[in-house]
Amino acid sequence: THTITVSITDSFGNTTTEDIIVTIVSTGTSADLSITKSGELITSGGTTGVIDVRVATGTDDAEEDDDEDVSLNSSDLDLNEEEYVGMRFNGIEIPNGATITNAYVQLTTEDDQDTGYAKVKIFAQDSDNAQTFTSQDENISSRPTTSASVSWVIPDWIGEGTAGAPQQTPDLTALIQEVVDRNGWISGNSIAIIVEEDSGSADRDAKSYENAPDMAPLLHIEYEIPSEQSIINYTLEIENNGPDTATNVLVIDNLPSEVTAQTVDPSECDLIGNTVTCDFSSLSAGSDETITITTLVNSGVSGVISNTATVSADESDPNPANNEATAEIIIDDENIPPTAIADATPNPADEGQTVTLDGTGSFDPDGEVVSYLWIQIAGPTVSLSDSTISEPTFTAPSVGSSGETLVFSLVVKDNENASSEVDTVSIQIKDVPSTDTVQAQKLAIIDELKDLKPLAESSKTVKDIDQAIKRVQKSLDAKYWQDENTLDPKQGHHSIHEEEKAVKKLMDITYKQDESESFLNSIQNIINHITLIDKTFAQIAIEEAQAANTDGQFTKQIEKAIEQFEKGLEDEDDGKFDKAIHHYEKAWVIISVINLLDDLDDYIIDYKDEDKEEKDDDKEDKVDEDKEEKDEDKEEKDDDKEDKVDDDKEDKVDEGKEEKDDDNNVNNAPVITLLGANPQIIQLDDSYLELNATATDIEDGDLTGSIVIDSTSVNTAVPGNYTVTYDVSDSLLLPAVQQMRTVEVVNGTIIDVNNAPVITLLGANPQIIQLDDSYLELNATATDIEDGDLTGSIVIDSTSVNTAVPGNYTVTYDVSDSSLLPAVQQMRTVEVVNGTIIDVNNAPVITLLGANPQIIQLDDSYLELNATATDIEDGDL
Repeated sequence: THTITVSITDSFGNTTTEDIIVTIVSTGTSADLSITKSGELITSGGTTGVIDVRVATGTDDAEEDDDEDVSLNSSDLDLNEEEYVGMRFNGIEIPNGATITNAYVQLTTEDDQDTGYAKVKIFAQDSDNAQTFTSQDENISSRPTTSASVSWVIPDWIGEGTAGAPQQTPDLTALIQEVVDRNGWISGNSIAIIVEEDSGSADRDAKSYENAPDMAPLLHIEYEIPSEQSIINYTLEIENNGPDTATNVLVIDNLPSEVTAQTVDPSECDLIGNTVTCDFSSLSAGSDETITITTLVNSGVSGVISNTATVSADESDPNPANNEATAEIIIDDENIPPTAIADATPNPADEGQTVTLDGTGSFDPDGEVVSYLWIQIAGPTVSLSDSTISEPTFTAPSVGSSGETLVFSLVVKDNENASSEVDTVSIQIKDVPSTDTVQAQKLAIIDELKDLKPLAESSKTVKDIDQAIKRVQKSLDAKYWQDENTLDPKQGHHSIHEEEKAVKKLMDITYKQDESESFLNSIQNIINHITLIDKTFAQIAIEEAQAANTDGQFTKQIEKAIEQFEKGLEDEDDGKFDKAIHHYEKAWVIISVINLLDDLDDYIIDYKDEDKEEKDDDKEDKVDEDKEEKDEDKEEKDDDKEDKVDDDKEDKVDEGKEEKDDDNNVNNAPVITLLGANPQIIQLDDSYLELNATATDIEDGDLTGSIVIDSTSVNTAVPGNYTVTYDVSDSLLLPAVQQMRTVEVVNGTIIDVNNAPVITLLGANPQIIQLDDSYLELNATATDIEDGDLTGSIVIDSTSVNTAVPGNYTVTYDVSDSSLLPAVQQMRTVEVVNGTIIDVNNAPVITLLGANPQIIQLDDSYLELNATATDIEDGDL
């Protein structure tokens, strides 16, 4: 029922009103229409994209040689052979202002093998829209280039047609970003990449467009476009629940003022302003319609946005309550992104110095900075201690006389995951004057340490400095050097080894933190300088080996050297400078061994022999390895003995022997004594029985319970020789000399084994000689169980001794038996001194009598073969 009111007014203003009652009688049809509404808020940081574009024409890759001639039709692209290589990529669909997140050029190998050292420098053409290359002279080199560049030491390329990580350039993000940030850049323009020859005698050949279009250079770019407005997508679901067809179905959605309507679907809908009207002529029972509306949230809006839509039809609706639906969307306050501020100290810095990048000035106006990301974008590549912290460090690299500039970018994120714009810092790396030879630099280091001694506050620091000075002085021993800048290929590693010990002493000072900050900084700079010297030795050796390895015969050995070098870099980044020098020494030694090989074929045969799988050869290899281990252990023990003698002598010189009790101030290393037989003989398949050992220490007493025994290598199921090691350290972590027991697993009858001869030095060791006095040979004796007295066969090498120059010299003693089995080499230290000779007590010497090892049949009685002991001061002991 409806009421219609009718009013009429005459010319005099009189009005009469009547109500007309209209009753509409139902014809019997009805439709239950329902509407539901939902909204989705899109607030992502923006859209992202990936582009892969290949060189598409023959004039889009080119080469320019040293004569400035440009070639457009080469069958390959010669990186580091031609002076310049250009690659142009067309149709780069990236809008101006996009943020580049990753970029590189993927190349494909032309040859089966390209190896050797090759380094290039990569730029982008600094222009809005790079043009194609022409044959005009200097058409590549004359093009303007970006301020950002990337150096690439190209790995070895193996296998024709390969396109993997070794053929992928370093990250070119900074180069591409510089181009798309230009005011004139338009999406769809072209970018040219220019590769410039840098250093190294080797090259890399990549496929060109002319050779293989589908393998031509490919530019890969990943980018992000920030979003300036949030989007709300509304979805309306209209359903006729019956029972009859609904006609003239009308949906009305008056969108709220906080949004601006953009699009509506389907075609039955109209959008006028912010009002959506949809008119469906009919909607049968059980059917539905879906309406989607896209809106943009107006700038500055926050809080709840409420939107209500309605639906109606000509038919009566038995359930009008579901004819209306509301969706609410919550808009958070707009987040303000953080600001990155990049700095560094010291700046400028000397090569070898520790540089700290500083992002602590970065801030977020409405939150907090929660993450950092540092990326090196220019200059010689260095390793950061951690690229994701506010203050990472690196060691300034070696540079030429003109120095280098290192550039780092910093991006920070806030607690809303919003990223800052990129900030950069440039660090100038200055060349440390290289007019001094390496030996002169070491002498300067000694002078620096001497100057620091009076400033030390701790007596232990003074002693550590004295020890470091002594080690650096020993590293200058003439027999370790070919000239003032070059180590001897046979003995040069001893010089690096001495510097490792010097650095260890200096690191002890920095660990204890007993001195002032400025004092410790000076010590750290000396550590950095020594480390840089030894790193440079290894780096130069590797680079020269790579350049000379034209036939690829020594690639595996060079790779091993590089592996050791990289371990050194890692240790250096971790502050383990002594360990770093140890790895640099190993890298240098590997290259030195290559240089000392007289016959490559012999080397290859020896190398292959190590890999033979036959049991006899395995046994021979095992014997060789055991002997090598024993030789290395002997060398280490000799080094330890020499160090101990030097330390004891130095203590007595420093103290003048005025107070014998002062000796008690020196921490003594513990001593391990093996119990039971050595070697220990075990029948095949018998159980291994640990014979144990004892350990005593002057300061800490009985340390037997702390001994670490490693017998994991013993396998009683396989005949052979095995080594059990015994180690212990005192409360100050000073280790004992490692003891080793040989376990021989035998099968049946014990075979008589040829015993090595034994050399016994006569006279003092070390032997002290006054400056300019004549050298007197003290000689030695040699005995062999099978051959008897071999004293007359001893080979004595005292050629290094120079009594005209103060210092330490080594005399070696060698002998072999009739089966050419050598004795363990003995060494005597000859000290040429200028001044009063301090009386040094010499350790006694024990000489075993009889066979060693002593072989006894099962169940036979043990017969003691005894030994003799002599002492320079005390005579027969």
